Amino acid sequence: MSWKSLDEIYLKESANKKVDLLPRQKVNIFFEDTNLFRGEGDNYEFVGAVDDKDYRKIVNIVKKEGDKSIEKLVQQSRFVGQTRYVKNFLADFDVNYGEVEILSQIKQKLNSITGSIGGAQGELSLHQAIFPVLEKILANETQEKIEQFYNSLFVKSFAEGNVSVGDGELLLSLFTECFKGDVGDLKTPSGLNVELKVGKGRIISARGGGFKNDLDKLKEFAQKPDLTIEDLQEAKFTGDVMKKAFANSSILQQFISQNVTDPNQRMQHFAGIMLNEYGKEGFDIVMFVYQKGFSRKAGEFMGEGTFDKARYLNVTNYSNILNAINNSFIAFDFDGDGVYIGYPGSNVNAKFKKDLKLS
Repeated sequence: MSWKSLDEIYLKESANKKVDLLPRQKVNIFFEDTNLFRGEGDNYEFVGAVDDKDYRKIVNIVKKEGDKSIEKLVQQSRFVGQTRYVKNFLADFDVNYGEVEILSQIKQKLNSITGSIGGAQGELSLHQAIFPVLEKILANETQEKIEQFYNSLFVKSFAEGNVSVGDGELLLSLFTECFKGDVGDLKTPSGLNVELKVGKGRIISARGGGFKNDLDKLKEFAQKPDLTIEDLQEAKFTGDVMKKAFANSSILQQFISQNVTDPNQRMQHFAGIMLNEYGKEGFDIVMFVYQKGFSRKAGEFMGEGTFDKARYLNVTNYSNILNAINNSFIAFDFDGDGVYIGYPGSNVNAKFKKDLKLS
């Protein structure tokens, strides 16, 4: 038999295979007696056996190359400051580092998100976008462990300098074609800026009850029978986005022409006017992700579809926002701290997230 070192087989031979074939199909390590085999299915070729000392060398070779692959993947995500965290996170799972290397080579050629967000609005499954990648990287893990990986990484939030990075941003930046955005939370290779809102995220923020006065004015206008453009333009709103939003005569005319009289529906339209202005910060797409939590008494803490069901809305055109409101495609909420956008039925608060984080 012609003998080859494992690093030659694993790192060199698998690198020459087509990207849709798993390196784990080429080399398998059977921990019993540290026998090494190559092949797939039930057709294996015995490569050799090593003692414990040599086996540890092999593990170090694979780990070293795996670290390099992770570094390349994290660099493409543009969250370089999270490199150590990602390495440590992956170390808790049985990771196929050869598949991580392949992902690092083809990441920006993926179409899992951009292929689903064409048009004015739509719905997608984040599980369907990301799980096929995770099922290759975690080929030897159970479905339960893959779901744990997904959920635990999804709720990873942190600060990069003065910028807060929210739920889902790191996960999507690593395992889809998206990466950290310059304006929005995410950016696609084609240049779309995507703002990600999980549960219900603020589009207008004035924490500490600073939005209360503006909110009271909006509620008054929602009840006014003969509401006019002049009423809205002459209101002395305090927030900068509010001032700009309700100074736009063209947008206000489009709203008034809807002849909305129901106070609750008017409040939704007021939020749409603010969303239109919010989008001018440079966002093309707002993607809102379903999040539902229950009390412990309910017997389960997370609703079905949480961190999976997502909707997107192209906010570069106010008519898109109008249609989404009229079709109840989006839902807005208000409190003294601001205005929230979300997938209909989502919770704002998600105390259950602490149960998803790895200790």
